[in-house]
Amino acid sequence: MINLVPTDEQKALAEAVADFLSREAPLSRFFPSPTLDPNTDGALWPQMAELGFFGLGLSEEAGGVGYGLMEEILAFREFGRAAVSPNVLATVIGAHAAAAAGESDLAQGLIAGTVRASLANPLNPGEATGAAHHLIDVEAADWVVVWSPDGAGLIPLAEVEDMAVVPSFDPTLPLARARIASNRPKVWAEGGEISRRASALTCAYLVGLAEAARDDSVAFTKVRTQFGQPLGAFQSVKHRSADMATRVEASWCQTLLAGLTQAAGQDDALFQLSAARMVAGDAALKNASANIQNHGAVGFTAELEAHILLKRAHVMTQIGGDQLTHQLRLMTQAAPA
Repeated sequence: MINLVPTDEQKALAEAVADFLSREAPLSRFFPSPTLDPNTDGALWPQMAELGFFGLGLSEEAGGVGYGLMEEILAFREFGRAAVSPNVLATVIGAHAAAAAGESDLAQGLIAGTVRASLANPLNPGEATGAAHHLIDVEAADWVVVWSPDGAGLIPLAEVEDMAVVPSFDPTLPLARARIASNRPKVWAEGGEISRRASALTCAYLVGLAEAARDDSVAFTKVRTQFGQPLGAFQSVKHRSADMATRVEASWCQTLLAGLTQAAGQDDALFQLSAARMVAGDAALKNASANIQNHGAVGFTAELEAHILLKRAHVMTQIGGDQLTHQLRLMTQAAPA
Protein backbone atom coordinates (compact mmCIF):
# COMPACT_ATOMS: atom_id res chain seq x y z
CA MET A 1 0.00 0.00 0.00
CA ILE A 2 1.28 3.47 -0.92
CA ASN A 3 1.07 6.14 1.79
CA LEU A 4 0.19 9.57 0.36
CA VAL A 5 0.48 11.38 3.72
CA PRO A 6 3.65 13.51 4.06
CA THR A 7 5.89 12.95 7.06
CA ASP A 8 6.26 15.60 9.76
CA GLU A 9 9.61 16.61 8.27
CA GLN A 10 8.09 16.95 4.81
CA LYS A 11 5.23 19.03 6.22
CA ALA A 12 7.75 21.32 7.92
CA LEU A 13 9.61 21.74 4.63
CA ALA A 14 6.44 22.64 2.74
CA GLU A 15 5.45 25.10 5.46
CA ALA A 16 8.87 26.77 5.30
CA VAL A 17 8.54 27.26 1.54
CA ALA A 18 4.98 28.54 1.92
CA ASP A 19 5.96 30.99 4.68
CA PHE A 20 8.79 32.41 2.60
CA LEU A 21 6.60 32.86 -0.49
CA SER A 22 3.70 34.39 1.45
CA ARG A 23 6.11 37.08 2.69
CA GLU A 24 8.26 37.63 -0.37
CA ALA A 25 6.06 36.61 -3.32
CA PRO A 26 2.36 37.29 -2.68
CA LEU A 27 0.20 37.39 -5.79
CA SER A 28 -0.30 41.10 -5.11
CA ARG A 29 3.24 41.65 -6.46
CA PHE A 30 1.77 41.62 -9.96
CA PHE A 31 -0.38 44.68 -9.31
CA PRO A 32 -1.65 47.44 -9.61
CA SER A 33 -1.91 45.74 -12.98
CA PRO A 34 0.02 43.14 -15.00
CA THR A 35 2.30 44.65 -17.61
CA LEU A 36 4.79 43.46 -20.20
CA ASP A 37 7.65 44.44 -17.89
CA PRO A 38 10.12 41.63 -17.15
CA ASN A 39 9.13 39.29 -14.37
CA THR A 40 10.62 40.46 -11.06
CA ASP A 41 10.86 37.02 -9.44
CA GLY A 42 14.54 36.85 -10.35
CA ALA A 43 15.17 39.20 -7.40
CA LEU A 44 14.16 36.32 -5.12
CA TRP A 45 16.79 33.95 -6.51
CA PRO A 46 19.58 34.74 -3.98
CA GLN A 47 17.23 34.18 -1.03
CA MET A 48 15.73 31.03 -2.54
CA ALA A 49 19.22 29.70 -3.22
CA GLU A 50 20.35 30.47 0.32
CA LEU A 51 17.38 28.51 1.66
CA GLY A 52 18.35 25.54 -0.52
CA PHE A 53 15.23 25.51 -2.69
CA PHE A 54 17.12 24.78 -5.92
CA GLY A 55 19.03 21.79 -4.59
CA LEU A 56 16.38 20.01 -2.54
CA GLY A 57 16.46 16.82 -4.60
CA LEU A 58 20.21 16.64 -5.21
CA SER A 59 22.59 14.70 -3.00
CA GLU A 60 24.88 16.48 -0.58
CA GLU A 61 27.84 15.22 -2.63
CA ALA A 62 26.43 17.13 -5.61
CA GLY A 63 25.98 20.26 -3.52
CA GLY A 64 22.31 19.73 -2.79
CA VAL A 65 20.27 19.33 0.37
CA GLY A 66 19.94 15.57 0.11
CA TYR A 67 16.18 15.13 -0.12
CA GLY A 68 14.38 13.43 -3.01
CA LEU A 69 11.67 13.85 -5.61
CA MET A 70 8.80 13.96 -3.12
CA GLU A 71 10.28 16.92 -1.26
CA GLU A 72 10.70 18.74 -4.56
CA ILE A 73 7.07 18.01 -5.40
CA LEU A 74 5.96 19.51 -2.09
CA ALA A 75 7.99 22.65 -2.79
CA PHE A 76 6.69 23.02 -6.34
CA ARG A 77 3.12 22.87 -5.12
CA GLU A 78 3.92 26.02 -3.14
CA PHE A 79 5.71 27.61 -6.12
CA GLY A 80 2.52 27.10 -8.12
CA ARG A 81 0.35 28.65 -5.42
CA ALA A 82 2.52 31.78 -5.62
CA ALA A 83 2.82 31.66 -9.44
CA VAL A 84 6.62 31.84 -9.19
CA SER A 85 8.40 32.26 -12.52
CA PRO A 86 8.75 28.96 -14.41
CA ASN A 87 12.48 29.63 -14.25
CA VAL A 88 12.35 27.85 -10.89
CA LEU A 89 11.63 24.67 -12.86
CA ALA A 90 14.43 25.45 -15.31
CA THR A 91 16.87 26.01 -12.44
CA VAL A 92 16.04 22.78 -10.61
CA ILE A 93 15.97 20.60 -13.73
CA GLY A 94 19.08 22.31 -15.08
CA ALA A 95 20.94 21.54 -11.84
CA HIS A 96 19.92 17.89 -12.04
CA ALA A 97 21.00 17.66 -15.69
CA ALA A 98 24.34 19.39 -15.04
CA ALA A 99 25.10 17.14 -12.06
CA ALA A 100 24.19 14.00 -14.01
CA ALA A 101 26.39 15.15 -16.92
CA GLY A 102 29.37 15.65 -14.64
CA GLU A 103 29.30 19.46 -14.91
CA SER A 104 29.63 20.09 -11.18
CA ASP A 105 30.58 23.77 -11.45
CA LEU A 106 27.51 24.52 -13.54
CA ALA A 107 25.30 22.57 -11.15
CA GLN A 108 26.76 24.49 -8.22
CA GLY A 109 26.14 27.81 -9.95
CA LEU A 110 22.50 26.95 -10.56
CA ILE A 111 21.98 25.75 -6.99
CA ALA A 112 23.64 28.91 -5.64
CA GLY A 113 21.55 31.17 -7.87
CA THR A 114 24.60 32.76 -9.50
CA VAL A 115 23.84 31.08 -12.84
CA ARG A 116 20.38 31.65 -14.30
CA ALA A 117 18.42 29.29 -16.52
CA SER A 118 15.26 29.58 -18.58
CA LEU A 119 12.89 27.00 -20.04
CA ALA A 120 13.08 26.25 -23.76
CA ASN A 121 9.76 24.65 -24.66
CA PRO A 122 9.61 23.05 -28.13
CA LEU A 123 6.77 23.93 -30.43
CA ASN A 124 6.76 20.24 -31.39
CA PRO A 125 6.47 18.30 -28.09
CA GLY A 126 9.10 15.66 -27.47
CA GLU A 127 11.90 17.37 -29.42
CA ALA A 128 14.76 18.72 -27.33
CA THR A 129 16.63 20.21 -30.30
CA GLY A 130 16.28 20.80 -34.01
CA ALA A 131 13.06 22.81 -33.94
CA ALA A 132 11.59 26.16 -32.96
CA HIS A 133 11.27 26.72 -29.22
CA HIS A 134 9.58 29.22 -26.96
CA LEU A 135 11.96 30.66 -24.36
CA ILE A 136 10.03 31.64 -21.24
CA ASP A 137 11.19 34.55 -19.04
CA VAL A 138 14.59 34.42 -20.72
CA GLU A 139 15.86 37.97 -20.33
CA ALA A 140 18.17 37.32 -17.36
CA ALA A 141 19.13 33.76 -18.33
CA ASP A 142 22.63 32.44 -19.01
CA TRP A 143 21.46 29.00 -20.15
CA VAL A 144 18.31 27.45 -21.55
CA VAL A 145 17.10 24.05 -20.36
CA VAL A 146 15.70 21.46 -22.76
CA TRP A 147 14.41 17.97 -22.23
CA SER A 148 12.71 15.13 -24.07
CA PRO A 149 11.84 11.53 -23.18
CA ASP A 150 15.46 10.67 -24.12
CA GLY A 151 17.23 13.04 -21.76
CA ALA A 152 17.75 16.60 -20.56
CA GLY A 153 20.43 19.23 -21.00
CA LEU A 154 21.49 22.86 -21.07
CA ILE A 155 22.49 25.16 -23.92
CA PRO A 156 24.26 28.52 -23.49
CA LEU A 157 21.90 31.32 -24.40
CA ALA A 158 24.59 32.68 -26.74
CA GLU A 159 24.26 29.53 -28.89
CA VAL A 160 20.51 29.92 -29.40
CA GLU A 161 19.77 31.10 -32.94
CA ASP A 162 17.28 33.54 -34.45
CA MET A 163 15.85 34.67 -31.09
CA ALA A 164 13.05 37.21 -31.34
CA VAL A 165 10.66 38.58 -28.74
CA VAL A 166 7.03 37.59 -29.35
CA PRO A 167 3.79 38.56 -27.56
CA SER A 168 3.13 36.51 -24.43
CA PHE A 169 -0.28 35.19 -23.39
CA ASP A 170 0.82 35.77 -19.79
CA PRO A 171 1.96 39.43 -19.66
CA THR A 172 4.00 38.77 -16.52
CA LEU A 173 6.26 36.36 -18.45
CA PRO A 174 8.36 37.71 -21.34
CA LEU A 175 8.42 35.28 -24.25
CA ALA A 176 10.84 34.77 -27.12
CA ARG A 177 10.92 32.40 -30.05
CA ALA A 178 14.20 30.87 -31.15
CA ARG A 179 15.75 27.98 -33.03
CA ILE A 180 17.92 25.45 -31.26
CA ALA A 181 20.48 23.62 -33.37
CA SER A 182 19.83 19.97 -34.12
CA ASN A 183 23.10 18.75 -32.59
CA ARG A 184 22.96 17.46 -29.02
CA PRO A 185 23.83 20.02 -26.31
CA LYS A 186 27.29 19.77 -24.77
CA VAL A 187 25.70 19.48 -21.34
CA TRP A 188 23.40 16.49 -21.71
CA ALA A 189 22.16 13.82 -19.30
CA GLU A 190 21.08 10.69 -21.13
CA GLY A 191 17.92 8.85 -20.09
CA GLY A 192 14.39 9.75 -19.11
CA GLU A 193 14.73 10.13 -15.33
CA ILE A 194 15.22 13.90 -15.40
CA SER A 195 12.48 14.54 -17.96
CA ARG A 196 10.09 12.47 -15.82
CA ARG A 197 11.12 14.57 -12.83
CA ALA A 198 10.38 17.72 -14.82
CA SER A 199 6.92 16.42 -15.64
CA ALA A 200 6.21 15.51 -12.01
CA LEU A 201 7.29 18.96 -10.80
CA THR A 202 5.13 20.60 -13.48
CA CYS A 203 2.19 18.59 -12.16
CA ALA A 204 2.83 19.84 -8.63
CA TYR A 205 3.06 23.44 -9.87
CA LEU A 206 -0.28 23.03 -11.66
CA VAL A 207 -1.87 21.66 -8.50
CA GLY A 208 -0.65 24.76 -6.68
CA LEU A 209 -2.27 26.98 -9.28
CA ALA A 210 -5.54 25.06 -8.90
CA GLU A 211 -5.37 25.50 -5.12
CA ALA A 212 -4.66 29.21 -5.40
CA ALA A 213 -7.69 29.64 -7.68
CA ARG A 214 -9.89 27.70 -5.24
CA ASP A 215 -8.73 29.76 -2.27
CA ASP A 216 -9.10 33.05 -4.14
CA SER A 217 -12.64 32.11 -5.11
CA VAL A 218 -13.65 31.08 -1.59
CA ALA A 219 -12.19 34.25 -0.06
CA PHE A 220 -14.05 36.47 -2.53
CA THR A 221 -17.44 34.73 -2.27
CA LYS A 222 -17.33 35.01 1.52
CA VAL A 223 -17.20 38.83 1.48
CA ARG A 224 -18.93 39.85 -1.77
CA THR A 225 -22.68 40.18 -1.24
CA GLN A 226 -25.62 40.01 -3.63
CA PHE A 227 -29.27 40.49 -2.66
CA GLY A 228 -28.21 40.92 0.95
CA GLN A 229 -26.19 37.72 1.36
CA PRO A 230 -22.69 36.48 0.50
CA LEU A 231 -22.19 35.07 -2.97
CA GLY A 232 -21.05 31.83 -1.40
CA ALA A 233 -24.57 31.23 -0.09
CA PHE A 234 -25.96 30.72 -3.59
CA GLN A 235 -26.28 27.11 -4.71
CA SER A 236 -24.58 27.55 -8.09
CA VAL A 237 -21.53 29.13 -6.45
CA LYS A 238 -21.44 26.38 -3.83
CA HIS A 239 -21.46 23.72 -6.55
CA ARG A 240 -18.65 25.37 -8.51
CA SER A 241 -16.60 25.75 -5.33
CA ALA A 242 -17.15 22.11 -4.41
CA ASP A 243 -16.03 21.05 -7.88
CA MET A 244 -12.90 23.18 -7.48
CA ALA A 245 -12.07 21.52 -4.16
CA THR A 246 -12.64 18.07 -5.64
CA ARG A 247 -10.35 18.77 -8.58
CA VAL A 248 -7.59 19.95 -6.24
CA GLU A 249 -7.83 16.83 -4.09
CA ALA A 250 -7.90 14.45 -7.07
CA SER A 251 -4.98 16.13 -8.84
CA TRP A 252 -2.85 16.30 -5.69
CA CYS A 253 -3.43 12.63 -4.83
CA GLN A 254 -2.62 11.58 -8.40
CA THR A 255 0.53 13.75 -8.43
CA LEU A 256 1.72 12.22 -5.16
CA LEU A 257 0.98 8.74 -6.50
CA ALA A 258 2.93 9.49 -9.68
CA GLY A 259 5.88 10.80 -7.68
CA LEU A 260 5.95 7.81 -5.34
CA THR A 261 5.72 5.25 -8.13
CA GLN A 262 8.49 7.06 -10.00
CA ALA A 263 10.71 7.26 -6.92
CA ALA A 264 10.15 3.54 -6.30
CA GLY A 265 10.85 2.61 -9.92
CA GLN A 266 7.51 0.85 -10.35
CA ASP A 267 6.41 -0.47 -13.73
CA ASP A 268 3.37 1.81 -13.87
CA ALA A 269 5.35 5.01 -13.18
CA LEU A 270 4.95 6.44 -16.69
CA PHE A 271 1.23 5.68 -16.73
CA GLN A 272 0.71 7.39 -13.36
CA LEU A 273 2.78 10.37 -14.44
CA SER A 274 0.81 10.90 -17.66
CA ALA A 275 -2.42 10.57 -15.69
CA ALA A 276 -1.20 13.12 -13.15
CA ARG A 277 -0.25 15.57 -15.88
CA MET A 278 -3.71 15.33 -17.42
CA VAL A 279 -5.59 15.63 -14.12
CA ALA A 280 -3.43 18.46 -12.77
CA GLY A 281 -3.59 20.41 -16.02
CA ASP A 282 -7.36 20.02 -16.13
CA ALA A 283 -7.68 21.15 -12.50
CA ALA A 284 -5.55 24.27 -13.03
CA LEU A 285 -7.43 25.36 -16.15
CA LYS A 286 -10.94 24.62 -14.88
CA ASN A 287 -10.39 26.06 -11.41
CA ALA A 288 -8.91 29.23 -12.84
CA SER A 289 -11.89 29.60 -15.17
CA ALA A 290 -14.40 28.89 -12.38
CA ASN A 291 -12.66 31.45 -10.19
CA ILE A 292 -13.27 34.14 -12.78
CA GLN A 293 -16.91 33.07 -13.06
CA ASN A 294 -17.38 33.16 -9.28
CA HIS A 295 -16.07 36.72 -9.25
CA GLY A 296 -18.99 37.73 -11.47
CA ALA A 297 -18.75 40.79 -13.69
CA VAL A 298 -15.60 42.05 -11.96
CA GLY A 299 -13.98 38.73 -12.86
CA PHE A 300 -13.70 39.85 -16.46
CA THR A 301 -11.37 42.73 -15.63
CA ALA A 302 -7.62 42.14 -15.83
CA GLU A 303 -6.85 43.84 -12.52
CA LEU A 304 -7.44 40.68 -10.52
CA GLU A 305 -5.33 37.80 -9.29
CA ALA A 306 -7.84 35.52 -11.01
CA HIS A 307 -6.46 36.51 -14.41
CA ILE A 308 -2.87 35.85 -13.36
CA LEU A 309 -3.82 32.32 -12.34
CA LEU A 310 -5.73 31.60 -15.55
CA LYS A 311 -2.98 32.85 -17.83
CA ARG A 312 -0.26 31.07 -15.87
CA ALA A 313 -2.27 27.84 -16.04
CA HIS A 314 -2.44 28.11 -19.83
CA VAL A 315 1.32 28.65 -20.01
CA MET A 316 2.20 25.79 -17.67
CA THR A 317 -0.06 23.30 -19.46
CA GLN A 318 2.14 23.81 -22.52
CA ILE A 319 5.36 22.86 -20.70
CA GLY A 320 6.55 19.47 -21.86
CA GLY A 321 3.56 19.06 -24.15
CA ASP A 322 -0.09 20.12 -24.03
CA GLN A 323 -3.02 18.14 -22.66
CA LEU A 324 -3.52 16.23 -25.92
CA THR A 325 0.13 15.19 -25.95
CA HIS A 326 -0.21 13.65 -22.51
CA GLN A 327 -3.48 11.95 -23.39
CA LEU A 328 -1.74 10.27 -26.31
CA ARG A 329 1.19 9.29 -24.10
CA LEU A 330 -1.18 7.79 -21.57
CA MET A 331 -2.71 5.59 -24.26
CA THR A 332 0.72 4.12 -25.08
CA GLN A 333 1.55 3.18 -21.48
CA ALA A 334 0.79 -0.16 -19.94
CA ALA A 335 -2.03 0.21 -17.43
CA PRO A 336 -1.33 -0.74 -13.80
CA ALA A 337 -1.92 -4.38 -12.94
